[in-house]
Amino acid sequence: MKTVGRKRIIAGLAASAAVAAPIVLGAGTAEAFVVQQVPGGTIVWLDHDETVKAAHIGLVRFLDQPGLRDHTRVHLRPESRYYKTLRPVSGGNWAVTGASRQQIVDEVASKPDGQVGVKFSGDPDNIIDVIQYWPSTED
Repeated sequence: MKTVGRKRIIAGLAASAAVAAPIVLGAGTAEAFVVQQVPGGTIVWLDHDETVKAAHIGLVRFLDQPGLRDHTRVHLRPESRYYKTLRPVSGGNWAVTGASRQQIVDEVASKPDGQVGVKFSGDPDNIIDVIQYWPSTED
């Protein structure tokens, strides 16, 4: 498959996920998620209840598919049980070994007030970031 065609498919899947997430999670309150514009994209932050729902239904499981995994990044809290599995890879990037994207979201859902953020960017090589957040004693 040509690179341009693959990137269009991946971009289409990411856009579909952005549209489907609120539908799959159900109609919640307006406070259930926050949309934040950041350099290079948009982050959708789910509140704790929506993060738990997303974990239970396996919302990000599709990001573990071979065609998408290479186009997603994760941002781990230093307190994450998966933080120590980070390994350097090409281009100065880091990869998580031994954990799926779904396990990373499951961990966030297990934390009091844990929230997951999903960043959608226009970069075809890195379309989606999964971001962990929970209050810690240092926050």
